[in-house]
Amino acid sequence: MDAVPPCAAKTRIRGWRRAGHIRYHTGMRPNGRRLAGTILLLLFVIAYVFAAMLVAVAILPTGGQVVAFLYYAIAGLAWVPLAGLIISWMHKVPAQPQTPAQK
Repeated sequence: MDAVPPCAAKTRIRGWRRAGHIRYHTGMRPNGRRLAGTILLLLFVIAYVFAAMLVAVAILPTGGQVVAFLYYAIAGLAWVPLAGLIISWMHKVPAQPQTPAQK
């Protein structure tokens, strides 16, 4: 008989799938992943805004209009790739392992 991890025994296979003779956990459920990603994204954006304001206060008073333009152009777009990573993680589907017959 396969050994069932303690967390699976409590939920009676909820969140666990059977592939041939191997049990594996499917990872975080999609709704939980989206909720966690949404909270993470909000916290990231809030922290980024405050960090960008601190940098702006340090740089912009001594710089000219060109420095201000470049700063706002870079700071306004720098958060997009990191937010994209969080969003792609939110929508990622967990990989299903192959059964011995599929190999």
